[in-house]
Amino acid sequence: TGNQLIESISVSPDRRWIYFTSDRAGNSDIWRVARSGGEPTQVTNDPADEFAAEQSPDGQWLAYYSLQSGTRDIWIRPTDSGEPVRLTTDAEEEHQPHWSPDGKSLCYSQESSRASKYSIRMIRRDEKGWSAPTTLLDANGMPNTLLGCSGWLPDGRHLVVQDVERPAVP
Repeated sequence: TGNQLIESISVSPDRRWIYFTSDRAGNSDIWRVARSGGEPTQVTNDPADEFAAEQSPDGQWLAYYSLQSGTRDIWIRPTDSGEPVRLTTDAEEEHQPHWSPDGKSLCYSQESSRASKYSIRMIRRDEKGWSAPTTLLDANGMPNTLLGCSGWLPDGRHLVVQDVERPAVP
């Protein structure tokens, strides 16, 4: 309710929480509200904008993208409280992170502002931490030029993607 701009919404894996981005406190921050209703709680409060929060399958982490470093980068933070961790550090624009069903990988979209080029990238987590990001390859073994990663299929092996080259099916 109220006068606010909401850019993205997601539901926690346990379906207890609705996460959303809102400018209700001045800039775009991540908020959550119980699915059953009640007052929203502000999750992030950095002066930079944060968007597109998605909770990990185990409920322990939030992935999102932020302009805190000057460009859009992928960040994670503990769900309840704790310090955020920046996962991407290159000069391109990364956004729309999505957790794999096992919680060990994030797919996300990358946009090159210099080349007007898009790709889907992946970052993986193991007991040592997060890997360096990699660009997914297409069927010909070349870096993909897909517009974005929209999520994972339940099998954890396939992604739902957006392709700029193919028209939408009516």
